[in-house]
Amino acid sequence: MSLLVSLELRWFFEGPLPVSLDKWFSESLPGSLVSPVDKRDDIYLFQPSVEHIGIKLRDGRLEIKWRELARPYEGPHGAAGTVERWLKWSWTDSEGPGPHDVAPFGVPAGPWITIAKERRQRKYEWRRDRWIPVPASGTFEQGVIVEITALKMNGRPYSTVLVETIAPNLEAQQTLLDAAVEYLWQDFSGPMPGPESSYGYPRWLEKFGQS
Repeated sequence: MSLLVSLELRWFFEGPLPVSLDKWFSESLPGSLVSPVDKRDDIYLFQPSVEHIGIKLRDGRLEIKWRELARPYEGPHGAAGTVERWLKWSWTDSEGPGPHDVAPFGVPAGPWITIAKERRQRKYEWRRDRWIPVPASGTFEQGVIVEITALKMNGRPYSTVLVETIAPNLEAQQTLLDAAVEYLWQDFSGPMPGPESSYGYPRWLEKFGQS
């Protein structure tokens, strides 16, 4: 079992990613280290009215995320949304698991919804009060992950942008989030995404999973 604690600022969009954000990620962000496109299917447990817990299956791994806090965010360059602190536990089984394997744990029966994803990432390490681009395979104790993902659910396209900060404690995560937004959006020319589209995957599933 592994545990990851991070602070997330995320926005969702109906349809493909807005052109301004796609261009920002591909051309404007500092550094040339962009991950290859990661294509995969994630299977989420659909839980209406539950925004603080996410359960999903992916490539033989069970992941459970619990939201420790959620609050409005207003940052540099007019960035606004909801910042959420998530704790993620992961269990890996080379022969599974699948939805039928999870049932004995007593979780709700579903339905389980398959989400097709095409994800790209950039990573920056916070080192000596500077942001340093690092390879997508790199790890760090303090840094930020910028991620854009094309989604498909029930045959319909969606997309999401994530800024995720990793640091030893909540205070450091919050400090890094402001520093990351200040750094990452300094050359962004399009309108900033707004708070109305900022939430985590559980709420996105609740809003669009039944359509």
